[in-house]
Amino acid sequence: MSLRSLFYLALPAALIAAALTAATAFAQSPTSTSSPAATATPPTTPTAPPALATCPAGMTVTVAPPTAGAPTTVTVTVNPSVTLKPGTAGDPQSMHLHYFVDTNPLEVLKAGQPIPVGNAKIIHSAATTQDLGALAPGDHRVWVVVGQLNHVPCEPMVVGSTTFTVVPPPTPIPPRTGSGTASGGEGTSPLALAGALGAAVLALSLGGLRLARRD
Repeated sequence: MSLRSLFYLALPAALIAAALTAATAFAQSPTSTSSPAATATPPTTPTAPPALATCPAGMTVTVAPPTAGAPTTVTVTVNPSVTLKPGTAGDPQSMHLHYFVDTNPLEVLKAGQPIPVGNAKIIHSAATTQDLGALAPGDHRVWVVVGQLNHVPCEPMVVGSTTFTVVPPPTPIPPRTGSGTASGGEGTSPLALAGALGAAVLALSLGGLRLARRD
């Protein structure tokens, strides 16, 4: 076999080997367009809501009625004592009081139902001495319910109440006119009294002169 024939036989094998070498080098090149594997994102664990304050077992609420000096203010005692803060404080470990004015909570609330906000007859407060506002004269009753931060009453419901009467203000007495006496008579004015005294003195003087002339 001639050298020319061997050349033509070896040429295809050399071309194939060169093509394989070039493909391998391109695949390993940094400029390769192959994308790296995507990084897996770990799943997000939901955050548990903060635990609310626990209502002590056997808790009681005592409500003292208003006094004469503060006719629309009641005083509350919670036993055992708990941390009382306004709902706006956002402290899950606190509680607050709900003053139901002339509204029976046992008739308007259901188990697990939050106490409504924005009702003028229900006062949300952390104060144990609470002014109930302007009340009409007459008999009234107020109930006090202990609730958690979410305004849900303790279970079983802890409630105390008291009744009281708002006395109407006294009717003002109109001022007296004229110069009447305590018995309601006309009475005598100072000018008339002075005139009467002057007449009496004059009469006595005239009488004395007459007696002196007779003597």
